[in-house]
Amino acid sequence: MTFRDKALAVCTRYMSKEASEVAAALLAAFKTAEDVAGGKRTDAEAMAVVQMLVDLTFTLPLNTFWQQHAGRILPVYMTAVNAWLDAGTYATAAKADPASAVKFVAGRQQIVEVAVVLLLVDKGAVAMREDSRKLRDDLVELRG
Repeated sequence: MTFRDKALAVCTRYMSKEASEVAAALLAAFKTAEDVAGGKRTDAEAMAVVQMLVDLTFTLPLNTFWQQHAGRILPVYMTAVNAWLDAGTYATAAKADPASAVKFVAGRQQIVEVAVVLLLVDKGAVAMREDSRKLRDDLVELRG
């Protein structure tokens, strides 16, 4: 049983199912950040985890763009996370199999498509078509 599952079980004794889900998610996010940041990491890595926690729990929910468009963005983001997880299954085979190597890279780069969707939602289809390749190139270069 994961920490999140345990937290959900505890919170469900005191709160509604919906409130318990929120509590378990927040508690698990904080514990994960604490575990990673408290491990043998550089200060920059530890602070990146803390920033992730702040962004996901405060920055995004308070951002008016996010409030208006989260319903459009979250499915694409979840698909990108799923592709990233799938890519891990190709990692070992990628060394010997060119097709697996392509699948690995493609899966890991899907997160970039979230930014392309944000460009579409923010500036429209014409701007997306005009700028998506440059945006994608810049982000892939940034990610390495």
